[in-house]
Amino acid sequence: MRGSRRALIECGVLVITLGLLRAPSLLEPEWAADEGAYANIGRAIHHGGVLYSTVWDNKPPGVYWLAAVATTGGTSALRFHLVLSLLVAAGTLMVWVIGRRLASPAVGLTAALVFAVLASVPNFDGNQLNAEMAGTVFAIAGMLLLVMRLPVSGRRGLAGGAILGVALLFKATFVADLLAGLAVPVLVAVASGRRPGRDEARAAAVIAGAALGLVALALVPLALQGALPAFVDVVVHQDTRYAQWAQLTGPRGGEPLNFAAVPSALLQLLGTTRMLAVVVAGAAAALTLASRRHRGAAVLALWLGCDLAVSMADARGFTHYAQQIEAPLALTAALTAVTAWRRGDLRSRVLAPAAVLAVWPAMIGALFLPRAEAALAQRHHLPPLTLEGSGGRQIPGYYARAAGLLVGRTTLDAYRAAFAGTEYPANQARAALLRGHSRPGDPVFVWGWTSSWVYALADRPAASRFIWMNSAYHLYRGAEQLLLADLAAHPPAVLLAEQPLAPELRDMLTARGYAIVHERVGDCWLAPWAPGSSPGASAERR
Repeated sequence: MRGSRRALIECGVLVITLGLLRAPSLLEPEWAADEGAYANIGRAIHHGGVLYSTVWDNKPPGVYWLAAVATTGGTSALRFHLVLSLLVAAGTLMVWVIGRRLASPAVGLTAALVFAVLASVPNFDGNQLNAEMAGTVFAIAGMLLLVMRLPVSGRRGLAGGAILGVALLFKATFVADLLAGLAVPVLVAVASGRRPGRDEARAAAVIAGAALGLVALALVPLALQGALPAFVDVVVHQDTRYAQWAQLTGPRGGEPLNFAAVPSALLQLLGTTRMLAVVVAGAAAALTLASRRHRGAAVLALWLGCDLAVSMADARGFTHYAQQIEAPLALTAALTAVTAWRRGDLRSRVLAPAAVLAVWPAMIGALFLPRAEAALAQRHHLPPLTLEGSGGRQIPGYYARAAGLLVGRTTLDAYRAAFAGTEYPANQARAALLRGHSRPGDPVFVWGWTSSWVYALADRPAASRFIWMNSAYHLYRGAEQLLLADLAAHPPAVLLAEQPLAPELRDMLTARGYAIVHERVGDCWLAPWAPGSSPGASAERR
């Protein structure tokens, strides 16, 4: 009874913490670029689009299917952030349970609180729905099933492996969590004083088979739609090229210098050895801890090592890349802190809070190290320690604005105006423009890669498979010719040019009688049949 009461109190603490941390994200407008791309693809699926065939991007299908669920019946940032809040809440709860199972209630509560903070604060993209957080929650769920009761039984190995397979549908880097899951039976055997044998090999085979089986099952819909060859091309060529290109870094550690650049042999060697070194270090630490009968610590050491390795796979430094390490990092920090605190001496009592606080520089370090290596290898100066605001300076203002809204000191419009430096106002204007010059079901297109959310907010299908002309598009060999062919086959009712058109496209639009209207957000090319079009006329609107 006492244990149940404590668990109930801890759940209450976690719910209140999550509510306070996540409430501001529910009030944000439609501004985040990646969320906008997912929203566009999610709505495109509702309009009859086929992934990797008539709607293209270079990620596995999980995040697009999730976006399709979030955009059922409409599109808004609130829908995405409600889904994200549910994911973070589920992840927090499962981290709490894992900590209790592997160590103690104190470890569980500490780890859950640390995870809730890391997964919610905006400087680590906790206010944006990305593939990393969605996949992370499924990876946590898979690991929870595997460690719920040790040794791993056949049924739990089957279920845990299948859920780890779901994580792979969000991003290929979650193979790291699958590797950690495969090692759980081995580490348990070593921690029990036994040499791993057939039973452990059988358990690992069940986990791997379940993961691969789930992935194969998930690809059936793509096969039935005839999109499987295109998906294989994404995995084998497009995403591989994107990963290689992302190892490059500019002089300040930001975007790679150009889309045609390829990493040198030295950069590729650095990236490979960096990942191998971290995995080997994690495995060595895990085996050492297991041989000393520290079963839970051994599992966490390998899990953290595997996730840390893949989170440092390239040099772009996007903060959401580090979300994959948040669960094992929070659990490891909590176990270290609670163990140190219980020793009772002054030195250990100082170490305990330091272990918890260290998660912050650890996250930043995981983002900085690949950029630093790439910069030095290319004879550039060291990049800034933090990029994309990962240092956290914006956090006080972020929560202060939300508090002002809560107590009535500011209005919702004023709160959203804080995002005026983003693409939020322009996205709304562009969407209204597309909607005003087209009818429901008419294809439209935005030529440029600044916009996000636009197709979803306008609720119009894109006239091309390339629904966002972002870095993945520019890395796709022959993308422009495919895009032009799509536009020729499916002429858009309105084409919004954010950037100068390709000469071939301009000639095509002119030959088909498109009228041009100059708007603040870009040039609008209107088809002769589009609402508001005046063939052969040109106007200036302000």
